[in-house]
Amino acid sequence: MTTLQLGRMDLSVLVSAASLLISLGVLTVYIFQYRQRSQQLAEQRRQIDNQEKQLAAQRTQLEQQERELEQQERELEQYQRELEELERQTELAELEHQAHLEVEDYEFRGDRIVVSLSNYGNGPATDLRLRTTLDASGPEHICPKTAESRLRRCGDADGDVAPYEGQAIRPGEQRVAFEGESVVRLEGPTGETHQQSLRGVLLDLRSAGAAEGTTVTFDVLTETLTREELTVPVTDRALPVRLPEAGQPVTLQTALGPTPRF
Repeated sequence: MTTLQLGRMDLSVLVSAASLLISLGVLTVYIFQYRQRSQQLAEQRRQIDNQEKQLAAQRTQLEQQERELEQQERELEQYQRELEELERQTELAELEHQAHLEVEDYEFRGDRIVVSLSNYGNGPATDLRLRTTLDASGPEHICPKTAESRLRRCGDADGDVAPYEGQAIRPGEQRVAFEGESVVRLEGPTGETHQQSLRGVLLDLRSAGAAEGTTVTFDVLTETLTREELTVPVTDRALPVRLPEAGQPVTLQTALGPTPRF
C-alpha cells in the first residue's frame, strides 16, 4: 500500500470522526434543549396547577360569601317584617292614646282670651298655644302676621297648678279654663318683625282708618304624645272687627262683639 493510499484512508477516517463528533454535538444540543423545554413545561404545569388551586379556593370563598349574603337577606326580610309589625302596633297605640280636644266656650278678658277646653280622648294634650290670625288690608307699616302665645290654666299664675298641668289637659278632663294673650306679629318696612297685642294693632288700624273688612281668627294648637300637632278652631268662622269711634276705649270685647259666657 502506497503512502498516497494511506493518506487517503487517514483523511477518510478523520472526516468520519469529524462527522461523528458533529452529530454527537448536535445530539447533545438537542438533548439539552429537550431537557430545558421539559423543565419549562413542568414549571408551567406547576403554575397552572397552582392557579387552578387558587381559583378553586376563590370559588369556595365566593360560594361562602353568597351563602352569607343570602342569610343576611333573609335576616333583613325578617327585620322588615318585625319593623312593619312594630309600626302597626305603634299606630294602634297612638290611636288608643290620642287626644281629642274640643273648645266648649270662650270669652275675652281685657287683652286676653279665655278658652274652655275638654279632652275626650285617651291621651294628654300638651304645649297648649293660642294662635291669632289677623286678616287686614292696612297701610304698609301695618302688615300683621299670624302669631302664637301660650295658653295656661286659669290660676296657674298664683302657683295653684303643677308645672306639667299648666299647659296641658289630661284625658277625661272637661271644661277646663285656659287663658292666653292674643298677639300678632308685625313686619316693618325693612323686614324686621316684632309682636304686639291684638288690641294695640286694632288701635293702629283705627288711627289709620283701615279697620274696615278686618277679621280675626283664633285657633288652639296642641301636641300629642307622638309629637303630632293638632289644630282646633275656637270659632267656626272668622270674627269681623267692629271698632268704636275715635275716643272710645277699644277692647277685644268691644271690637269682636259679645261672646258666650262660661
